[in-house]
Amino acid sequence: MSVRLITLTIVGFLLGALAAGGVGVRVIREVRALDDATSLPAQNIARDDGYHTDPTETLISSVALVPEAATFGDDGFSISYEMTSIAPTLGTESSQDDQPLYPKRWLVEALGGEFEGIQENATEPMAVFPLMVGGSIDQVDAVRVVEAFVPGSFETPVSISGAAPEVQVGSGIDVVLIGESDNGDATTIDVQIVADDGMVREVQIVGDGPGWSESSVSGDTVTLTRSNDVEAAEFDLIVFGTTWVVIEGEFIVNIGSIDE
Repeated sequence: MSVRLITLTIVGFLLGALAAGGVGVRVIREVRALDDATSLPAQNIARDDGYHTDPTETLISSVALVPEAATFGDDGFSISYEMTSIAPTLGTESSQDDQPLYPKRWLVEALGGEFEGIQENATEPMAVFPLMVGGSIDQVDAVRVVEAFVPGSFETPVSISGAAPEVQVGSGIDVVLIGESDNGDATTIDVQIVADDGMVREVQIVGDGPGWSESSVSGDTVTLTRSNDVEAAEFDLIVFGTTWVVIEGEFIVNIGSIDE
């Protein structure tokens, strides 16, 4: 029996939270679906016609980023874009609110200088360059995304006990045994999940091995029950879910074909 714990939403703007913390964020130079999976180059392999979704797309990991509009205004220069995941989806669950990728940094070369953009709203695909005022698209020499965050899966077996109640799972997650109760035929344990803000998208826990039965979740605490027919001082669990992975590199964004 598995228990799902949704640890957080995108709070305090994902980019700032992750960039400021950085603890436990995996950094990779190639795309890995799982730790032991076959890897692919960061730019992936294009189709025969040279693109997956649009001729102006920029491939970052398995996500096609396509600029839709570029505008100069009183608030500076802005680029709106859409993203499409080209990763296989068979057997996976997703929400329309899920973002397949978050650019970590935006850089624009224009007007004789280099400007850094910000993403004011973590759920809206738009980069804003507030210091770029009074220009036009034909004065933009280059647009780049420098590193990006993509969701990555993890699955880690752990063993906890009264003698060793706290285990670091990795990916910014600790599992802590905070309660243990012998009910005669079974033992119930309370396990607290401590996760870094801004980094962990979702965590699930399942008992590993025979004897595990009904489980429940309350806040950041998971309650699991194991039959006392299993004679073991340690409790074997599997912690799995998704976290944010850093894709390193610089990726050129083509805005030459869109109108201001």
